[in-house]
Amino acid sequence: MLKQAFLVFSLFTLPLQGMSFLKLISGYNQKYYDQKLLVAASEGKLIPMHKSILQGANILVQDKKGYSPLYVAATNGNQYIVASLINYLLQLNQRESAINMETNLHRTALHEAAKAGNLNIVQSLLAANADALIEDIQGKTALSEAYDCLTRTALRNVQNPTPANFARVSQILNFIVNPIQKSIAQLHPKFPLNDEIQKLEDQLNAEIQKFQDELDQDQLNAEIENRQKQLDNEIRDSFSEIFYNSRSLSVLDKYKFIVQLEKHVSQANLQE
Repeated sequence: MLKQAFLVFSLFTLPLQGMSFLKLISGYNQKYYDQKLLVAASEGKLIPMHKSILQGANILVQDKKGYSPLYVAATNGNQYIVASLINYLLQLNQRESAINMETNLHRTALHEAAKAGNLNIVQSLLAANADALIEDIQGKTALSEAYDCLTRTALRNVQNPTPANFARVSQILNFIVNPIQKSIAQLHPKFPLNDEIQKLEDQLNAEIQKFQDELDQDQLNAEIENRQKQLDNEIRDSFSEIFYNSRSLSVLDKYKFIVQLEKHVSQANLQE
């Protein structure tokens, strides 16, 4: 009798309780499918990701570090996974908070994409109105991460100025830094963006100048070291010649030669 009453109650309340009740009475393992989704997103496996979602995995699941499927996909550079997850997330009522989900360290998917300089993922997230001004526990935003990425890329170009490195600098600037700035201007019109940009660009220029000075000093030290080695070799060769010809040289000739050698060494030291 109790079983019959429970079944009748279930039939009338099932529409209200939805899938969660159906999963409960069927022995559904939510954690299992959530974990499958996280793994698929992290490893860039598109079909298993879709399958786990269709099987009821929670697209907003977060692990113990606060990592969501979108976050791990962006961190690992899985652009197709990111694009697919964004399509799912945009169907939710809380889509803005879903796109901007934070880890325990308050990092977002946009933080990681900007840090890695992943053009496609950054653009996908910005198109979904990802917020570039969210600060992590160190106060870093996606905007500052973009400038850090630009700085690292520019320093590589200074050290090794190749067409490929120069093109990469241009890509970071045009497809990450500038779009993030435009997004901030739209989402946060009252934010003092120009002041922030000036501060970040000053830091960028200072880092490049410091690196260039270090390269110049290293080059100068190398030139001094090479000149010293050359001078040492000349002195060694000169003394070898003296001792080799010592039997045929008079005492006066030896004295004159040594005086000339000391004069040569003094002039070389003055030049250094």
